[in-house]
Formats: sequence, structure tokens, C-alpha cells
Amino acid sequence: MRERGENTRDFRRRESGASRWKLIPLPLLWPAQKAALVVAVLTALAYATIAGMQIPALRTVTMLIVAAVALWSGRAPPASVVLAWAAAVAVAIDPWAVLSPGFWLSFGAVAVIFLHASRREGDGSAERARQAGPAGWVWRLGAGIASAARTQWAVTIGLVPLTLLLFGQVSLVSGLANAVAIPVVSLLVTPLALLAAGMPVAVASPLLAVAHAALAWLVQGLAWLAAPSWAVWEAAHPGPVAFGLAMLGVVLVLMPRARLHALPRWLGGVLMVPMLAAGRAPVPHGEFRMTALDVGQGTAVLVETREHAMLYDAGPAYGSGTSAGGQVIVPFLRASGVRRLDMLMVSHEDADHAGGVRDVLAAVPVSQRLTAGAADHRLLTSDAGKTNWQACLAGAAWDWDGVTFEILHPSLAALENSRLSSNARSCVLRVSTPHRSALLTGDIGVREELALVRRSEEDRLHADFLLVPHHGSGTSSHRAFLAAVQPELAIFQMGFANRYGHPRNDVWRRYGRAGIARNRSDEAGAITIETRGAGQTVTTYRQQHRRYWRDAPEVPGPE
Repeated sequence: MRERGENTRDFRRRESGASRWKLIPLPLLWPAQKAALVVAVLTALAYATIAGMQIPALRTVTMLIVAAVALWSGRAPPASVVLAWAAAVAVAIDPWAVLSPGFWLSFGAVAVIFLHASRREGDGSAERARQAGPAGWVWRLGAGIASAARTQWAVTIGLVPLTLLLFGQVSLVSGLANAVAIPVVSLLVTPLALLAAGMPVAVASPLLAVAHAALAWLVQGLAWLAAPSWAVWEAAHPGPVAFGLAMLGVVLVLMPRARLHALPRWLGGVLMVPMLAAGRAPVPHGEFRMTALDVGQGTAVLVETREHAMLYDAGPAYGSGTSAGGQVIVPFLRASGVRRLDMLMVSHEDADHAGGVRDVLAAVPVSQRLTAGAADHRLLTSDAGKTNWQACLAGAAWDWDGVTFEILHPSLAALENSRLSSNARSCVLRVSTPHRSALLTGDIGVREELALVRRSEEDRLHADFLLVPHHGSGTSSHRAFLAAVQPELAIFQMGFANRYGHPRNDVWRRYGRAGIARNRSDEAGAITIETRGAGQTVTTYRQQHRRYWRDAPEVPGPE
């Protein structure tokens, strides 16, 4: 008996020791909810990495990580806190992201969705959603579609201020376009593309063909939808007051009714009107505003009067396949509230002056086109093969709103001389009020400058503001020409560290020794001159928009 008892105690002792090494069931050690969080985060990281970790993907991943950490620790933070932490993490990873429109649009869209989602459903919706049978299924389908439509409407309205601020325009058909594009891309194109990426060629090819066909049809449909002129609403760049009122209006429009108290929802729409109707400060009658845009190594000058606007040159084409016309000029016109151009004058057909013509013509209606270049040159023809260019001839003159425009060069003989270079045929335009004047010179050289001095009557060549010929090269800016023009301010329009070495040092000093104030677009950015009777206001972009990573440009002056 004793022996048996000892054996029993020994067995229990061994069993007790073994139980210490017995594995705890996995559901107790790692609950299904935490496992799902880990899988979701890893899947999101993998997808975002494949997608290139751009701002929208980075925002989604950071929000998911923040929410996962909160849930893992047993907390349920408000959606606004999750969004704020996601934005902070995104900025910590990429501080320059705040300069990207995608950052503000991505986080802004999610903020609008959160605000819209805070509305409460009407009484009885939960009960109807739980109904069994076809009736409940139909109701849930209809409710889902209605909820998606309301959310899309909220995002469209909520992003109006940001879209106008960043792009100067907002699509009136974006809600319908997104309602079609988001399901097609999210549920068809993207899954097929990802699935094909991990399949053999024999299987991947038909999958990619289906994805490509769906995307091609989508693009055609969206192009048709965006074709009408009313599909886009444009407004000038708003001031801070108009933008602030519009943001407050968005909050009032989307705020849950329970939080509005006595405020009517239509008040939000009224607050958005100043931004939607924003326009640039008008030019007084008999005055002009001239803006030498920062287009890099090239020329583009916008001249505005009270009711008219003309563009002198369209900037260069860029090596990336884009141009200053699409990347700089058109956005500036939209931000300035310029909806059409009364004239586009291209001084000559060189790529740094005509490279952006096609993009400008594709985006902005132009009433009249003048050039001294070949009208059938590839840079001057539209995609439809149309030209519609008239010759830029000396002697032509017109008056807009009390401001005189006069072409001084080239002559008919110069246009017909095939031996002349394109630079020598550049259009030279003088813009003048009774008190102030400006001279736009293209790329003329010393020979053309001296010819202008000989042909011009007394004071006819004089100009207070001079767009320096040929970007300040050594082939232009003769002393006799400067003495005849006698400008107060010379604008050097060229690219930063350009390969041509513009402006040449001796030419730059020549202007300084002549007592002429000098300003250059590679340091100052866009340069704007507004005449005011016998005076003027000169402002530069980088003086008005300071950044910590660059010095403010010096005040223009002679040596």
C-alpha cells in the first residue's frame, strides 16, 4: 500500500512538472481581434509599398497603424484623433509632404467623411436593416447606395475650398465621375493588376487585358463627361478671408443637424459664395499690369488692361515632355481669374518662347494669334493641325482700355528674308500709357537693336520697363540701345543656373553702370509691374511668399 501511494505521488509530481510546459491555447494568448489587426497592418503595408507609398497610401497605412495600436491597448480614440496622429506620422516620415496638394486633399477628404459620418440615421433604420428575406436585402442594398451617394456628395462639397485654393477650379461632375471611377478601379482594375503581378504570363496576360480594357473605357467615359464647358467652375485665387469663410461654410453644410442649433444649413452655402466668385483685383482704366512669369529658361509675359489680356510668348518646353504652358502659365491664368486671352503673341518659333503654345491653346480660348515665326511650325500648330496665325508686323498698333500697343519689329522685309535667324525676326512690342511704358524684345540681337534706334522717332523707343533682349546674352543690349530706351527697370527672364550662362556678367554690369535697376526671374520668381499714373508698383513672388529655405531677393537697383 505504501509503495502504491508513493508511486501515485511521484506520478502526480511528474504530471505537475509537465503541466508547466503545456502550451497555452493560441486564442487565449493571441485573440482573433489582435491577429486580425496584425494581418490588416501587414497587408496594408505590402499594398502601399507596391503602390509606391504616395501620400494617399501613406495616410491609409498610418491611420490603420494608429487605430490598430489604440485597439490593441484597449482604447477607442475618436476618429479625429486617429486622423491627427496619422497626419503627424506622415509629416514626420516626409516633412515635405505638406507642400503637396495630395497631402491636403487626401487628409481633407477623410476629415470630410468623418464629419459626414457623424450624422445619425433616422429612427427605425437599424430595425429595417435586420429584416430577413428579400425585403431586407433590397432595403440594405438601397441604403448602401444612398449612403455612398451622400458620402460622395459630402466629399465633393467639402473639398471645394481646397480644390479652388490649390488649382483655381473645381469639377462640377466630379461626384458622378467618382461614383463610376472608384468602383471600377477599386473592385476591378486594381485587383486584376495585383493578381496578374503574381501569376504566370499565360494567366497574367488575359487578366491585364481585361484591366486595361476597363481602364480605357473608363478614361473615354470620363473624357466625355468632362467635355462640356460647364463641367468645370473656375475662380481666381482667393484671399485668406474668403477661404476661411468657405471652410466655415463647408462645416455648416455638413454638420449634423443636432449640432447646428438655430443656424440654417443654407447659411453655409452663402459663406462659400465669396470664394466661388473670387476674382483678381481689376486694372484701372488707362493702366496696365505686366507679369514676367518664372518659366525657367524662356520667356512668358502676361499683360493685362481693364478688360483685356494678352500673353507675350508661352515659355519653354521641358525635357519631361511637359511645358511651361501647362505647368506654369495655365495655372497662373486660372489663379488670376483670366478666363480667355484676347491675344497670344509669340515673338518667334524657338522652343524657349513657343514650347508652351500648344498647352495654352488647349486650355484657354484665344481670340487672336500673332507671330513672326513660321505659322506652320510644329510648335505653333494645335493637335488638330490648325494654325490661324497672323504675321507680327512693325507699324501695327491698337488701343485697349486707354493703353496703346505698338509693334516696332520686324518689318515686312525682315519677315521675308529667309537668311535671317529666328531671333532676328522676334516681335518687339511697346506697351504704353500716357505716363509709363514697357518694351518687350524677344531675342533680338545688336543689329536689330541698332536698326530700331535708327528707325525710331524721338522717344518712340523709350520705355520705363525693359524685358532684356535674349535673356541678357552677349549678343544683345548694345549701349546705344540702352541709351535710346532709357529704362528705369530691366527684367532678366531666364532659368536658374542655365547652361547658356545668361545673363553674361559684362551685360549684367552694363545695365548697372547705366543706372538701371535690375531684377531677374531666377532669383525673384515672377515679377509684376502695375502702373499707377506716373508711378508704379513692382512686386516679386519670392518677396511676397517667403520660405525658410531660401533668402528673400534683393531689392532691384543699379550697381
